[in-house]
Amino acid sequence: MKLSVLDQSVIPEGSTAATALRNSLDLARLADRLGYHRFWVAEHHATPSFAGPAPEIMVARAAAETRRIRVGSGGVLLPYYSPLKVAEVFRVLSALDPGRIDLGIGRGAGAGSIEAHALAPGVPVDGGGEGFSGKLAELLAFLVDGFPEGQPAGQHFEESLRLAELADELGFHHVKTVEHYFHEYGGYSPDPVTFLAAAAARTSRVRLVTGAVLPAFTHPLKLAGKLAMLDNISRGRLDVGFGRAFLPDEFAAFEVSMDESRARFDEGVEAVRRLWAEEDVVWKGTFHSFGPVTMLPRTWQRPHPRILVATAKTPASAEAAGRAGYGVMLVPSINPREQVQQTLAKYRAAAGAAGFEPGEEDVHMSYGCYVAEDGQEARVGGRQSSERANRALAAAVSSWKDTRSADYPGYEKIVEKAGRGDFDRSVAERKTLVGTPEEVRAAIDDIRGWFGDFTISLQVISGAMPFEEAARTMRLFAEHVLPHYASND
Repeated sequence: MKLSVLDQSVIPEGSTAATALRNSLDLARLADRLGYHRFWVAEHHATPSFAGPAPEIMVARAAAETRRIRVGSGGVLLPYYSPLKVAEVFRVLSALDPGRIDLGIGRGAGAGSIEAHALAPGVPVDGGGEGFSGKLAELLAFLVDGFPEGQPAGQHFEESLRLAELADELGFHHVKTVEHYFHEYGGYSPDPVTFLAAAAARTSRVRLVTGAVLPAFTHPLKLAGKLAMLDNISRGRLDVGFGRAFLPDEFAAFEVSMDESRARFDEGVEAVRRLWAEEDVVWKGTFHSFGPVTMLPRTWQRPHPRILVATAKTPASAEAAGRAGYGVMLVPSINPREQVQQTLAKYRAAAGAAGFEPGEEDVHMSYGCYVAEDGQEARVGGRQSSERANRALAAAVSSWKDTRSADYPGYEKIVEKAGRGDFDRSVAERKTLVGTPEEVRAAIDDIRGWFGDFTISLQVISGAMPFEEAARTMRLFAEHVLPHYASND
C-alpha cells in the first residue's frame, strides 16, 4: 500500500497565512524524506482557517523543494475555471518536473457556498452535474494535445530557470515572463505565476515580474490569491504587471468578447488591488460580484506589490496608469520613437498631477537583445532570433485579418507589420539591442536620452535563442554594460 499526505494549509490559531504556507512546505520536505508516495495540496477560498486558494502555486514550490515525492492538487475546483487554463497550467508543471505532478479535480465547495458564487456566478454550486462532465471532457482533450512544435517544453523550462538563476547571480534587476496561450508566440507561458514560483525557489535577490497577467481571463479572487501566494513565497520580490491581451484566438477560446477587454481589465485590476489592500471587500462589478471577502494570504508587501500596466499602443492607458499611481510597461519596438515619447510625457504628467512621482522602476521597456564580442557574429545571431520571433508573432496575430473591435482600434494593421519586420532598421533605430557590448551601451545611451530613466527588460530567449547564446548575452551585458549604469541595475 502506498501512503500519501493531504495538506490543507491550515492557519494555526493566532498565526498567519504566510506561516501556514511555510508549514506546508516544511511538511512536503518531511514527507519526501520519510518516503511517502505523494503530497496533495488542497484548494480553499475566502476561509479564515485555510491559506491555499491556488494549489498550482503550492504544487510548483513543493516540487521545487523536494526531490522524489509526487506532488498533486487535491483538488482543483474544475467547475469554476476554464478547462484550457487548468490544462495549460498543469502541462507547465509537468514540464518543470516530469513524472512527479498529479492533477486532482473536484466539483466545488458545496451547496450554498458564497465563494462558489463569487468565483463563477451562474455556475451551479453543487459542481454542475452535466456541466462538470462536459468540463472534464474538455480538460482531458486539452491535456492529451501536445505543446506547439519547436523546443521540447521540459528543456525550455529548465533552460529558462537556469537563466533566471544566472540573472540572480549576475545582478540583474528582474526576471519577467508573459501570459499567452497555445501559439508558438508565448504559448509555453500560459501561467507566469507558476513559472515565477519555480524561479523564486531557485533565486534569492532578483525581482519577479509578471509581464503581464491577463485579468480578462481569470476571476479576480483567483488572480489575487495566486499573486499573493507568490509574493509570500518570494518574500516580497514580486512586481505585478497587468495586461489586456490582444490576440483574438485567446479571447475566442475563453469565450470572452474583445469589446469587453477594457472594461474587464479596469474592473479586474481594481478588484485585485482592493482584495490585497483591504479587508471585508464587497465587490459589485459588471462582470463579478462577491463579498464581503478578506483575501488570504495577505500580500507580503503592504499594502500590495508594485502594480505595472502594459501599454502597447494606447496613450490613454498610460495616462490612466499615471493617475492611479501605477507603473507602465512599454515595447518601443512596435511604435515610432515620437509616439513613445508622447506616451511617456502623458504618463508622467498624469502621475504628477495625481501626486505620484514615478521612478525608474515604474517605467519598464522591453528590448530584444543579442550580444557577442564580435559585432558581425552578433548581427547574424540576432537576425536569426529576430526573424523566428517575427514569424511566431505573425502566426499569432493572423486572425486580426478577420477581426475588428472597438476596444482595439487599428489593430488589424498589426498583421501587415508583423509580416515585414526589418531587422537592420530595427537595430539602427535602437528598437533592438544587437552588437558588441560597446555598441549596445551606445544604443542604451541614445535610448536614455530620448526617454529618460527607466528599467530595461532584455528579451534574451525571444525567437528560441539557444541557451548558450542567451547566457553569453547576459554575461557580456553584466560585465561590460551594467557597470556603466550602476544605479539602474
